[in-house]
Amino acid sequence: MWEDLKIATDAERQTWEWEPLQRVGPLPFGVNHEHVERALQNTARVHNHYAAFERQGVDVYYDDGGALRAVALNAVRGPQAFMNGTALTGRLPSELRLWLTRTADAGERLFMGTHDDPAFHDLGLVMRSQMCGDYVRSLPLFVAAEWAERLGHLASQVPEREWNTCR
Repeated sequence: MWEDLKIATDAERQTWEWEPLQRVGPLPFGVNHEHVERALQNTARVHNHYAAFERQGVDVYYDDGGALRAVALNAVRGPQAFMNGTALTGRLPSELRLWLTRTADAGERLFMGTHDDPAFHDLGLVMRSQMCGDYVRSLPLFVAAEWAERLGHLASQVPEREWNTCR
């Protein structure tokens, strides 16, 4: 039986600014793990280029040199990130359909990634999905410029945990 999850409301979430390809909230791409821990005021063990900050609902991914290259915001409790006034975290897919279309119509390159997730190369964004009880909610995965052109091939760099929809 599915666990009955309480999805955080926007009012209950931290609000993070997102600068495509540069930073998500207090996390600039390219910093090391110690910087991430200080910014989130929490600790997490790095395993296989990945660390989970469960309390904040934030997962981070590092390259071979230990530089931050991707940040995923958990659909249930992760911070809220916005683009052009649209909330991206914890949304039903139907709530993002119009935003995806408008963003693509505005000239951003939209494609479907390896796991059929909509993604924008030029923004460094993959709109993942996460099972939340009986519903699927949006889980944005933001990537640095160094990984943006390889969005369709991130499965080889980002641990399998990220590509599983049930967490």
